[in-house]
Amino acid sequence: MIGVSGRVLLVGWELAGWGVLNPLMDQGKLPNLKNLVESGISGGLSSPPPSFLPSQWTTIATGKRAWQHQICLPFQANDTGVEPVKAESRSARAVWEILSDQGRRSLAVGWPATHGGAFPGVSVSDRFPIPTAPPGAPWPPAPAGTYHPAHLAAQLDPLRVSPEEIDAGTLAHYIPEWGQVDQTRDPVLSLLRLLLALDFSYQAAITKLMASEAWSFAAVRFPAILGICRLFARHHLFAETPAAKPVTIFHEVLPSAYRLLDAMLGRLIKLAGPDAAIMLAAPNEISARSVEAFAGNDHSWMHPAGIFVATGPGCQRDTLLHGASGLDIAPTILRWFGLPSGDDMEGRVLAGCASATDGIPNGKTWDATNPDNLARVAALRQSLRPTDGWDFDWNRAQSLLDAGRTNAALPLLATLFQEFPENPSFCQALFQAQLALGLIDEAEQTLEVGLESLPPAAAHLPQAELALARGQRDCARQHVLELLKAPAHSLAAWRRIGLLLVALREWDQLEACARTVLKQNENDEIAWLGLAEASLRRRDFDTAVAAAKRAMAIRFALADAHLVYARALAGKGMHLAAIEAIERLLSVDPDNEFAKAHLRRLRRPAGK
Repeated sequence: MIGVSGRVLLVGWELAGWGVLNPLMDQGKLPNLKNLVESGISGGLSSPPPSFLPSQWTTIATGKRAWQHQICLPFQANDTGVEPVKAESRSARAVWEILSDQGRRSLAVGWPATHGGAFPGVSVSDRFPIPTAPPGAPWPPAPAGTYHPAHLAAQLDPLRVSPEEIDAGTLAHYIPEWGQVDQTRDPVLSLLRLLLALDFSYQAAITKLMASEAWSFAAVRFPAILGICRLFARHHLFAETPAAKPVTIFHEVLPSAYRLLDAMLGRLIKLAGPDAAIMLAAPNEISARSVEAFAGNDHSWMHPAGIFVATGPGCQRDTLLHGASGLDIAPTILRWFGLPSGDDMEGRVLAGCASATDGIPNGKTWDATNPDNLARVAALRQSLRPTDGWDFDWNRAQSLLDAGRTNAALPLLATLFQEFPENPSFCQALFQAQLALGLIDEAEQTLEVGLESLPPAAAHLPQAELALARGQRDCARQHVLELLKAPAHSLAAWRRIGLLLVALREWDQLEACARTVLKQNENDEIAWLGLAEASLRRRDFDTAVAAAKRAMAIRFALADAHLVYARALAGKGMHLAAIEAIERLLSVDPDNEFAKAHLRRLRRPAGK
């Protein structure tokens, strides 16, 4: 663990994925990232819902879910319409505010939900690089609330980079044949200039502050890569894709964009100093498969499974990290400074990243029942336009459901369903919540309305779930058999069908279901888990072991895959290996009661 005089730097990239970055590192194009990976820990990074980026970045900064920090929309109302969400909408304190209270001065640059905020440190909000004048005209000062303290405007306003400053030489690094673009018809170069100006502005601000201000913690976010990927991803298939790379003048834009991020990262690492701890986080992933699926403005190609890297004093070297979440970053930063993470932070201190120091009590940093916080949420909800209010409630409900707070989500879902009974997402979420809470009659009433908007084949799925909840196993089985006659289901539906088959103990059908999904997507970890469970139940231990290993290779933090793997190993008589498998699971998920119970059984002497 670092001492009081140490430093921590957190760098955020809006979009990244190891499938994209590993080939570039292997080619020597990302030397700074490669050095971080080899000198520290690295792995995937999951993000709790909702999936829009201001919420995800606020979760990283606060260690709280959206239902706590209340950034449940990317914008808020103002006198003329809407604007990006401001600090006043955030109900939870960011890690830089907590550290500043402890006398550790912080810098925060480019983070969402910081505009207009004030704390005993330095803040440059996400409004900083936004152009304040038409092309060619001098820029007026940045909007009030961009800087804290406000006097920084004199130093930082001149550092803003305008799109017009991105010259031909700079463009040539990304598109050597940029002159072939007809700029009167295709705005792609103008948009690229605008995006690059965002990151160049943030880099100028953070490097200025890191060099001139006293600080212990610094955080900066670079958003341009998301826009660049949306513009150019279709022109570049990464090395993991077997198809030939299309030959276009844009095919080097994405590698060049990541090389730029790597170079900026190297500059920040140098400014932080050799004894600083460095964290790099990207809450969303771009992969070759998602690039192929890219179409227009559809965000289905962007997945909440990005990257995390950390290195510094106390970090293990060249170590693979499993199961990291955006909720874990703030607790790990606080522990690195020897501070409590707060007993309302769900995240864990990431293993191998910061010492798990004993004797540091957890402290309260946010109270869901505090009248001031409740009033704050109510006022924020009241200030929204009606259509925005329902989006706010839906995102908040998703966050509560993901946190296991089904009781708290239920009234939100009931109101959404009452107002929009034709919306299948609202109907399905309410139905599932009612079943989970044992409100079977209420779930049946919800389903009666929802069936009107479902095609006959799809209607069998909730009817099967309802029948099973009522203990009508034969009825549930008949509905499932009807479902299996129509194999064209969504991935979410197949997963629900799999759960029904497990509950009904239909192992042959479960295997067939899993194999059907794997024909569509061989990297679906839940399908591999289903195959492993079905094989285990049929005492085909070799297939169960292989399928469980495949599931863990795709998502190591999938606890059920570890359990099936251990049970299959035990079935093969490999008890020591089974014990090691459970111990591995508990190193990632130490509170898993099923794993603890199974470990006790494995360690029990024979015959007892």
